[in-house]
Amino acid sequence: MSRFLLRRLGGSALVLLGLTVLTFILARVVPSNPAATYIGPKARPADIARVAAELGLDQPLPVQYL
Repeated sequence: MSRFLLRRLGGSALVLLGLTVLTFILARVVPSNPAATYIGPKARPADIARVAAELGLDQPLPVQYL
């Protein structure tokens, strides 16, 4: 019984990992600036850059994913 549960938990962990990777990739493919969307349509470029730095969007993709 415990072997079955461990196998199911391992499979579930892989599925969740796959879903998070897929969601992250889809969010990166969409042609928009997440910081500009987050702050609003009347944002100035300096504000967008500040929010991007606060959210970590200026980091490399592996760091953003983690």
